[in-house]
Amino acid sequence: MMARPRTLTALLSTIFVAILQVSVDAATWMVGDDLGSWTVPATSNDLNYTAWAEARNIRFADQLFFNYSNRTHSVLLVNSSSFDTCLFIDPIETFRSGHDNITLAMLGVRDYYFICGEPSMCFLEQKLHVSLVGDVPSAPPSLLAPPPPSLHSGALSILHVARSMASSVMATSIAVFVMTR
Repeated sequence: MMARPRTLTALLSTIFVAILQVSVDAATWMVGDDLGSWTVPATSNDLNYTAWAEARNIRFADQLFFNYSNRTHSVLLVNSSSFDTCLFIDPIETFRSGHDNITLAMLGVRDYYFICGEPSMCFLEQKLHVSLVGDVPSAPPSLLAPPPPSLHSGALSILHVARSMASSVMATSIAVFVMTR
């Protein structure tokens, strides 16, 4: 039973060091650097934000810097459906400072979708899809085991419980015997 806390501590330490190492190597990208800011492209020949992102090697833990006038623009982190339709009801996150650094470090997430919070701006192509290159750490498995099935559910019989207990006692006895030799 004492090995579990040590194992958990080792796992969390490893994840922390890996994320810290990635953070040290992280880059900051100014979104719309060709236009000078996060704004509506003036013509269809102007900057396409998604093409802009594809031309760069944006990785896990990199930062996107959005510079914009917060009187007319904002940045919303949305799902792919909201990105595609420019219809958003419940954005994942909203940024309104005019100078937002957004770190791309959600475990298990490779694709990020950003749109301007002004509805017409998204339809005018003020939107950005970033697909990270390289490795993206996955979310750690649940640290808590799922609860055992209810005895009232009929999933476990008395015989099954007895067999499980016997197996546990046998395994513990063997482990103690091996450790004391």
